[in-house]
Amino acid sequence: MLQQTNDPGFGEKYAGRTKRMINPDGTYNVVRKGGGFNSRDFYLFLINASWPIF
Repeated sequence: MLQQTNDPGFGEKYAGRTKRMINPDGTYNVVRKGGGFNSRDFYLFLINASWPIF
């Protein structure tokens, strides 16, 4: 008989409320908080910009 596991993917020593990080359909169950503007965002803007912007 198969047992369903409650391991969230952190390993065996995780002691907290468990919730899977990857949903059954393969999508991630992770929410980014904070962030904001950084230099990488400007770099990505320049890379993805079309020629008329320059």
